[in-house]
Amino acid sequence: MEEKSKFTAPEKQGYSIRNGMLYEFKRNSVNVSRPWPPCKYTKTKKIPFWHYSPTYKITLHHTALRYSVEIEKEMMEGIRKEMPDTELKADEKRKMIEDAFWIKYEMPVTGLQDDPHWRKSCATRRKWTPVIASFYDKIPLKAREMMLANSEAAWNICAFYARCLGADELMKNSPAIGFMLSNFPVFRPKLTKKWDAVRRIMRKPRRKILSWLGWPDSEAVAKMLSKIQYPACDKTQLLMLRALLKRNPELIKPISHLKTINSASFQIICRNSYRKQASWRFINELGLMKIDCDENMTPEIQNMFIHALSMEKALLRAHGPIRSIANLRKRHQRAIDEINMREISELEKNKDFPTPPIPVPLPTDDFEVYPLDSPLKLYKEAKEQHNCAFTCYKERILESGGNVYIYSMKKPERATVAIEFDNKSKAFLPIEVKGPLNKPVSGITHSKIISWLVANI
Repeated sequence: MEEKSKFTAPEKQGYSIRNGMLYEFKRNSVNVSRPWPPCKYTKTKKIPFWHYSPTYKITLHHTALRYSVEIEKEMMEGIRKEMPDTELKADEKRKMIEDAFWIKYEMPVTGLQDDPHWRKSCATRRKWTPVIASFYDKIPLKAREMMLANSEAAWNICAFYARCLGADELMKNSPAIGFMLSNFPVFRPKLTKKWDAVRRIMRKPRRKILSWLGWPDSEAVAKMLSKIQYPACDKTQLLMLRALLKRNPELIKPISHLKTINSASFQIICRNSYRKQASWRFINELGLMKIDCDENMTPEIQNMFIHALSMEKALLRAHGPIRSIANLRKRHQRAIDEINMREISELEKNKDFPTPPIPVPLPTDDFEVYPLDSPLKLYKEAKEQHNCAFTCYKERILESGGNVYIYSMKKPERATVAIEFDNKSKAFLPIEVKGPLNKPVSGITHSKIISWLVANI
């Protein structure tokens, strides 16, 4: 037994793919993961190989999994549209798809394009991601997409697909029930035969499955759970909802009338303090919003909701539940305005803004700038430009004693200009120049600002 468990520490730590298995070498152990059906084995210096069950402890490489899914989907789409005449064309198309993937997911942080460390990091990712992705390629595409959509227990979902016939159909009809069955140790602990028990209960009606999972066994609850989007499924939230419905069965009916439930609306439903401040119309509107929509990001509305409630509480205002998203925007802006005006009043009463450190020239046809030499002017500029100049800079201006200052530019284009004294050059330099909605300004505008500052050295 001692010879079988003998362990030799690897010379190099890291990952390796051999015969479709993922080897993870560590200082005191080696992990061997099998993708389909998923399983993980571990060996250390003292203990021979043993496997984990369920499989959530397998390392998940998100970039490699995304690479595996998107490259295969794009290749399949290309084959459907136009069958390649030669193998060379297929290789060329794959190369184009891979390049497009990296352009999409490897956008550099501003200023890092020429950094050698960033370039080295990119080269390493491009080298090893396809290698690790080959490990995931053995998993059916449908299962990989589900793992990518909700990574909280991705390997449990993979095991559910691999070990339970009919998992795909159940996940289509009721993702929340499928999610709970795949995470059975949480919702039905102390099972003796585990996956055998899950396979047996899957053949039962939904009401029987719900009762087995500890939920009220009614069609209304089954209907309600079918509204929860798969990316919104979360073990903690589902446990909270289960306890909530047992205590307050009257909530089953209004929740089941919602058209769909995403992660943002799910959080509001599960928390009493939030749910009491939100109408069902607002929760429904929030649930219908798409997470990936650029114009109306669900997390943005969710944060606005929480922020508005906290501000109204600080202002000792009670306006009743938020009726809709439009009503939320109005109440949020009203609370911001009231808090800012109170703060401006206190600032102007107790503290004086420093005098502008750089004098402004007379307005011309191509250059016009004014100092924001009071809290009220700074607030109005921030509101007009839709930026955070007031919240981010008012304290810095007061504490720096004039070494940081904000100017409002009218020409050559509308912009908010933040300057700061640089000890090395012994001059004021622009630290931030933003147009309306924090949009960048032109190079001409930058050069005119520099000329103005240099002229006053």
